[in-house]
Amino acid sequence: MKKILLLCLAINYLECSPNHGSVVETPNGPVRGVQNEKGDFTMYLGVPYGVVDEDNPFGDAKPSPKFTSVFEAVSDSTLCPQYSGRPVGDINCLKLNVYAPNNIQPKDKLPVMFYIPGGGFIGNIGNREMLGPELLMKHDIILVTINYRAGIYGFLCLDIPGYNNQGLKDQVLALKWIKDNIESFGGDPNRVTVFGQSAGAMSIDILFLVKEPLFQRAIIQSGVALTPWVIAKMNNSVPINVAKELGFKGDDVKAALDYLKAINAVDVINVTHSLNIYDTENHPLTKPCVEMESEGAILIDYPVNLKPKVKDLDIMIGHTLREASFRYPVSDESYYDNYVFDIELRQDFNET
Repeated sequence: MKKILLLCLAINYLECSPNHGSVVETPNGPVRGVQNEKGDFTMYLGVPYGVVDEDNPFGDAKPSPKFTSVFEAVSDSTLCPQYSGRPVGDINCLKLNVYAPNNIQPKDKLPVMFYIPGGGFIGNIGNREMLGPELLMKHDIILVTINYRAGIYGFLCLDIPGYNNQGLKDQVLALKWIKDNIESFGGDPNRVTVFGQSAGAMSIDILFLVKEPLFQRAIIQSGVALTPWVIAKMNNSVPINVAKELGFKGDDVKAALDYLKAINAVDVINVTHSLNIYDTENHPLTKPCVEMESEGAILIDYPVNLKPKVKDLDIMIGHTLREASFRYPVSDESYYDNYVFDIELRQDFNET
């Protein structure tokens, strides 16, 4: 009897705890978040928006299945596979955070801000520790931040269909989740502003080419689709070389992918990092690329040849404060004396 009483008290405490958010009923199932320390907004952390097939981690993700019970959205510790001082991440990483003010009325439909983090297409972090919501939560908006696949799992560029631009396709999947579910959190699915920096900004500019309109406004910070180094060339060698380093024998790209799918993602990322998979200008080989036309294709030609679908969209383009501060302030005079602007000038300007 005493144990039952203690259990009931524990359950009652959890349900009534001031940091425990209310349950939100979404089309994808019930979700419970957690209030921030001050109790002025609720955080729904680590909500799945997609599922990566463990038998095909380099292929298309599928929408997250509906929750059969309350999903406890209280942790956003999962990262997509990447090298961040050390190899980290898990392939089941397609999660997002939703932040909503506590004073929302049932009739309210607040504008939504959807952030796509940068990371050079080799990594990204959408969690609260890196992207704290406190500043934007001072305004009447719903904020969403996401993880998406990058590097070898998100941006291969192969001559076989179904393995290219997965990171971009993850972003589209997340935007579709927003369209279907954000109203349950008090957001307006018809007032979505997408914003991002660096690779996130370049991704947004590429998403202007998607057939289906997924947002109404965009803020592009320090990066566009016409940035000369953004689009990769077809290259089957990346997965083959990584697989060989891990014991694979052969030169067939599909066989190499099949071999890699059985290896822990952290080990794959570690080898990818050690091989230093960059081009001669120190840009990653894993990044967006032109893919074969298909139902799920994102980029079927070079951006310069395509007409972005921007009619009736509000767009702001600029750059972040102290852009590239990781490089320019710490470089010596020789870096600037020997800097070559050729890559910046490789556009069809007819003159240089």
